[in-house]
Amino acid sequence: MSENVTTDATWADPGSATHWEDFYAAGDYERVAYIGREAMPGLLARFVDRHWPPTGPRGTGGPASVASIGCGAAVDLFELAVRFPDTAFYGYDVSASVIRDDRRLAADLGFENVHFAVDALPDLATDRTFDLVYCMATLYFVDDTGAAVRAMYDRVRPGGYLVFNYPNRYTHTRFDREFTGARRELFHHVVAGENLLSYSRIEDLLGTRPRDYWRLVDARDCSFVGRDTPCVAVQR
Repeated sequence: MSENVTTDATWADPGSATHWEDFYAAGDYERVAYIGREAMPGLLARFVDRHWPPTGPRGTGGPASVASIGCGAAVDLFELAVRFPDTAFYGYDVSASVIRDDRRLAADLGFENVHFAVDALPDLATDRTFDLVYCMATLYFVDDTGAAVRAMYDRVRPGGYLVFNYPNRYTHTRFDREFTGARRELFHHVVAGENLLSYSRIEDLLGTRPRDYWRLVDARDCSFVGRDTPCVAVQR
């Protein structure tokens, strides 16, 4: 069974902007990736290395721009910003509080290539496009995952990639069986089977066959990878 990091806190409207604002406004959240935790920035860096090989006299290279949708504490962006100083990183989240915290941390660390703004799925206000759009542990809380996936893919430049994880029928079965109380309410879209995706559904939405991200970054043996934690990469 794969591992998922979730919270047991209770809010009146799980999955809403108000819910996430309350969560981050409390200020006691962890700056970790909510799936894979410490492993995730390294896996994302591996993906970038393999698709945008290091170039130039400093051996940095990388994509020109990366967006993280539902970035939360943005641990992936901050770690990659050190490794790829020539890349522009953009983090988007529904919570104004976490965006404010991320901006403060970026300023404290002196990062001039990391930017943050309030935005949310399934509709995205930003009209920017990126070489890589990354979305992890976010679609669980979106009612219309099809519209969300299309919106993210529209922000990928030709030749670039969209990387995202999503709830599927195995996620639904596990959450419905194991989650109770506040955790069940938090993931109510998945528990109800309202926002599930599959490889074939993603291909229908985007017109391109997705590839297994975990396999692309050699993470198939990690404890958090399983049938209920699918993650794909789709090239535009």
